[in-house]
Amino acid sequence: NTVSQKYKKNTVSQKYKKNTVSQKYKKNTVSQKYKKNTVSQKYKKNTVSQKYKKNTVSQKYKKNTVSQKYKKNTVSQKYKKNTVSQKYKKNTVSQKYKKNTVSQKYKKNTVSQKYKKNTVSQKYKKNTVSQKYKKNTVSQKYKKNTVSQKYKKNTVSQKYKKNTVSQKYKKNTVSQKYKKNTVSQKYKKNTVSQKYKKNTVSQKYKKNTVSQKYKKNTVSQKYKKNTVSQKYKKNTVSQKYKKNTVSQKYKKNTVSQKYKKNTVSQKYKKNTVSQKYKKNTVSQKYKKNTVSQKYKKNTVSQKYKKNTVSQKYKKNTVSQKYKS
Repeated sequence: NTVSQKYKKNTVSQKYKKNTVSQKYKKNTVSQKYKKNTVSQKYKKNTVSQKYKKNTVSQKYKKNTVSQKYKKNTVSQKYKKNTVSQKYKKNTVSQKYKKNTVSQKYKKNTVSQKYKKNTVSQKYKKNTVSQKYKKNTVSQKYKKNTVSQKYKKNTVSQKYKKNTVSQKYKKNTVSQKYKKNTVSQKYKKNTVSQKYKKNTVSQKYKKNTVSQKYKKNTVSQKYKKNTVSQKYKKNTVSQKYKKNTVSQKYKKNTVSQKYKKNTVSQKYKKNTVSQKYKKNTVSQKYKKNTVSQKYKKNTVSQKYKKNTVSQKYKKNTVSQKYKS
């Protein structure tokens, strides 16, 4: 449970292997280059991008209507100016939402979704979807998914189990329940209620209200003008907050948090937080975690093996710049 941008062993970065969230994934990750149920532009084994192997979908929607029903990769998405009902089983979804209301329940999916004024109801079997959503309302329930979601003006209700979600939210209301997920979430003007269990979340929030309960998650969160209530257990959270009110209870998490004008109540157990604060108050209780942003030697870069993330490491050090 280490948090940075570049990971090894269940982390969130840009290039992943084995359940990581970034741009390049291997084995249930969300990025541009995937291997084994990942979402990016280049995929291997259930990935979503421009180049697919084994039933992958790269979907950029503008004013489209897609009906997709999934098995072992379910996405139930209710949209505004787009109705998306997606049931996924073993999919990888990377979702960028703008002006969406997303309630997502995933089971073993990795969804990369970029929606723009679409109505998508998709039936997938062992597929990977890269979807860009704008002005959508998505109700998605994920289990064992890797989701990279960028939301703008969305209302997202997401229940994740064993997912990896990279979510960038702008003006969204997101209710997310995650179990064993890796979520990278960038929120702007969202209301997010997230319950995570065993997730890795990288969240950038701007003007959001986020209620997040994490268990065994890795969360990288950048908040701007959000109210976040986060309960983490075994999570790794990298959070950049601007004008947020965050109530975070962590157990076994690694949090890298950049706060600007936030109020953060953080209870950590077994976490390692690399936080760049300026005029912040951080209460951190760490046990058995190590977080850094700049790593060299014992790190991770953009290409991962066994879910490792490293932003820039130098022998497991933490550079903390705080802005409040």
